[in-house]
Amino acid sequence: MSFTLSSEDCMQVNIYAKPYQIKVELTNKDCMPTYSSEEAAGLDMRANIFDRAGYIVVPAGESTGFDLGCKIQIPKGWCGIVMPRSGLGREYKVKLDNTIGLIDSDYRGVIGVSITNTGDKELIIDHGMRICQMAILPHLGKHNAELVLVDSLEKSERGENGWGSSGIN
Repeated sequence: MSFTLSSEDCMQVNIYAKPYQIKVELTNKDCMPTYSSEEAAGLDMRANIFDRAGYIVVPAGESTGFDLGCKIQIPKGWCGIVMPRSGLGREYKVKLDNTIGLIDSDYRGVIGVSITNTGDKELIIDHGMRICQMAILPHLGKHNAELVLVDSLEKSERGENGWGSSGIN
């Protein structure tokens, strides 16, 4: 049996049909994830460094890791994508060490991050500081998709044209 998702099927998925309840268990009361605006796609995630004097200094060129003070129960068929916050990336050149993090819906542990300050000035991370963001998105997986081995893929207009093939403008 194979699974095919057409564009018509996608248009019938209404993520606004009901308010989703995302269950959060705090390991530190100061680290409740929050949406910063009505239309924000990502939850702001907070640094849990209460046990380290209340802050961490990350010198230029160095890395550190810490947890985000919470566990999140992501609905089945969805996943969490953890990514840097744009302001920290722009001002301090902070990067997540694995570029993004993928949180599966069956994971129930504390969420953590490892970051590197690739900039030229030190970064001070205060306890509870919004350090990264997590978008919760639907996905295909073992629960709703099957990989089908074929001799060749259907042709597309783009074909095998890869990096840079669409131009720069």
